[in-house]
Amino acid sequence: MKRFLAVILTAVLLLSFASCSKGAPTIDTEGEMSEEIVETTSADTTSADTTASTAAGTTAGTTAGTTALTSDESAQSSGKSTEETSGDTEEAEPSKVKVAIFTDPHSALIDTKVNTRRPSLSPVKIKKMMDKFVKMGVEYVICLGDFIENAYDDEENTEMLEMMMGIINTYDIPFYTLMGNHDCDAFTKEEFYNITNLEPAPTTARVGDALFVYLDANFLADGTSYAPGNIDWKSTLIPQSQLDFYKTAWQNTDASEVYVFVHQNIDTNIPNESYWLSNAAQVQAALAECPKLKGVFQGHYHKGYNSLIGGVMYRTIPAVCEEENMPYLIIEV
Repeated sequence: MKRFLAVILTAVLLLSFASCSKGAPTIDTEGEMSEEIVETTSADTTSADTTASTAAGTTAGTTAGTTALTSDESAQSSGKSTEETSGDTEEAEPSKVKVAIFTDPHSALIDTKVNTRRPSLSPVKIKKMMDKFVKMGVEYVICLGDFIENAYDDEENTEMLEMMMGIINTYDIPFYTLMGNHDCDAFTKEEFYNITNLEPAPTTARVGDALFVYLDANFLADGTSYAPGNIDWKSTLIPQSQLDFYKTAWQNTDASEVYVFVHQNIDTNIPNESYWLSNAAQVQAALAECPKLKGVFQGHYHKGYNSLIGGVMYRTIPAVCEEENMPYLIIEV
């Protein structure tokens, strides 16, 4: 029965794709879901030297240094306008690259037993977000993990992951997804990245004048790598080898900015310690060694959270799978 539903859902989405022009597909879900759009520039992320923290996912732009935009406003091109000062026109600033970030869709055919989660809506939500990203001129898309919900059926998990990548690959936009704990419960790391055809974390990407560093915190506190049947979402670690990888990456880049992406939470201001990395303090210290670090982006904690730690913005993005919400973040680098 579940396989039949998977086939039906895939067919519906593919029919939607087929009815659209290439590069700007649409789906009629307008008004069914709420969304949060927050846009920051690299200069904004460190504009206030405080340690204040705020919950995210309710009102966009409540944290110092961020700007809330409407869909129409954020769809406008940026970095290409000129500014007049004392009657003189300055040269246009270098073009910025728009990057869209979302997390925790937990994509599934049926909803989980957690009352607030609606993972069965996630395929349509991601399709709708990708449509918006095209209109907004987004040039790079990131998922911070928990791309799918474990169905505890190997064939069904594979079908769901392939279907989600099929949605993403319909768009001509570079994409990267980290693995979350739910992904690791369904697939080995090798299996997941073979299906997605992506480079396993830790890895880097050069986007505009920024270096993106993707880290993998899917390790138990004793250093054992997560694997199907051997995970504990409350026990997470970024190994020293990855901190060394990070240091080598930023020391050898000519990029002017560095951003770090991880599924689990390095931010120890999040009000539930169960979500913190077991070596969070060590990781914070290692990240802070990079003078070019402008932001750290996380998932995992579904409510979302924002903190400024040592002058660096830590953004925990609210989960896509929660109720009717469709949160995502747009940054410019």
